[in-house]
Amino acid sequence: MNSANGRDIIDSLIKYMEDNRSRLCVILAGYENEMLEMLRNANPGLASRTEHGRIYFDNYTGEELYQIFTLMLPESGFTADEDFMELSHRAIVRYAETQQKNQKFGNARYIRDGYLEEAKACLNARLVKTYGTDIPEEASKFFIGADIPEKLVRFTKQPLPETDNRTVLEQLDSLVGFANVKEHLHNLLNMVKFQQQDESGGQPISPNLNIVLKGNPGTGKTMIANLIGKVYKECGLLPEGRTFKVGREDLVAGYVGQTAERTKNWIEKAMGNVMEEDIHKSI
Repeated sequence: MNSANGRDIIDSLIKYMEDNRSRLCVILAGYENEMLEMLRNANPGLASRTEHGRIYFDNYTGEELYQIFTLMLPESGFTADEDFMELSHRAIVRYAETQQKNQKFGNARYIRDGYLEEAKACLNARLVKTYGTDIPEEASKFFIGADIPEKLVRFTKQPLPETDNRTVLEQLDSLVGFANVKEHLHNLLNMVKFQQQDESGGQPISPNLNIVLKGNPGTGKTMIANLIGKVYKECGLLPEGRTFKVGREDLVAGYVGQTAERTKNWIEKAMGNVMEEDIHKSI
């Protein structure tokens, strides 16, 4: 909201939020980057009044999207055979994995307006080819395995792997190598566990969560950075635990003074998460 009207709206909003704290709940909803920019550039009072109530919505996982699909299917008046449901499960889960970093991915909207509509088009094309214009009513609302959207068929070739029910720390421990990483994390988590069990009432020590990962290309640094974020979240050290990977091109600007601002913006974006700075070139 950089316009004069936008600033007037924010200023009025802040006054009503302050004067009616016990009678009014204001919810600001929008895309992540746009919301962060607004909070940085708007009246500082807006940021201070929402700093403890900011909730990030992750993209749905593939399994969650498939569950949404199973709810939407009967609501839309359609049924399906087991073959279609199994292939849809594979397609949706694997396609969602390719979209996790896509900020424009439609999530549940994609299931409704994308996947279901594309499957309906495949169903209609198959029925016209089979029956011409004399399509049986019951067939027009029943999906079979051949109705998977064409662009997603490649995701259906192999069964999905079995669900891994281990904790993130157990997954890390099962990896070959990374002894130093495992020892560091276990020592850190043991210290946190000790503080939680300590009944002496002493001042808790805030653990240092920062880590330097050093190694040659292909040694698993990015994979470990992602797992560290998940471990921190699982153990309550970070509220979200996502990993933001940034490099020189994200931080270094072309004009004096902009590099510090870029770096600050990335740190604000990554707060509550892990920021992995990929230093493969000299900063």
